[in-house]
Amino acid sequence: MLNSPLLKCVGIFFSFVGVEAAVLLLIYLNVKHFPQDAFDGSLIENSQLVMLGGTATVLAYISARFRQLAGGLLLATGFLATMFCRELDYLFDKMFYHGAWLPFAVAAALTFVALAAYHRRTIAAGLLAIAEDPGVSVLALAMSILLFFSRLAGMSSVWRHFAPGNRMAKHVAEEGLELLGYALLAMWSVRLLLWIHRRYPSSPDTPESPHGRD
Repeated sequence: MLNSPLLKCVGIFFSFVGVEAAVLLLIYLNVKHFPQDAFDGSLIENSQLVMLGGTATVLAYISARFRQLAGGLLLATGFLATMFCRELDYLFDKMFYHGAWLPFAVAAALTFVALAAYHRRTIAAGLLAIAEDPGVSVLALAMSILLFFSRLAGMSSVWRHFAPGNRMAKHVAEEGLELLGYALLAMWSVRLLLWIHRRYPSSPDTPESPHGRD
């Protein structure tokens, strides 16, 4: 009974509801109590960083714990690390110069590509594990929101018809959608971790058999 498809469906539904409620609460708190901080360095953007950083940490943990999947998971972690650097653009702009996030993102990408290359014989296995995860549709939804829908929703050409001159409304809508995307991404990473724990044997002290490293 506990493993019935109906109960699983209900559980997934309420997990989505919980994520959406948390995102709306953060947006409300930011706009209601910290309206002067609704832009760079806001509660919304800091929450994005926490969720993105948490997701990258979970993937890095999986790559260390399940070394037969390390290569593919390290590539995914590297992609998230570059996104993390991009989200810190306002901080790098203040500390260094405008656009300073780019060399940091490139350095992060190259570092994880090099790590993945060291575990190159497990790249396919790691990527396949992500693709076979039953929750991969959550990953696809999160990335579509982050890379596509939030960008369209934040276009000035759209908001000049809804709220002309209201920069805060445009910004909160765009960043709020990004927050939803990052929250779904974090949710997916936890589901992925649980699924991999059930499906694969952990290998903290064993070689990367059956394939090993070159």
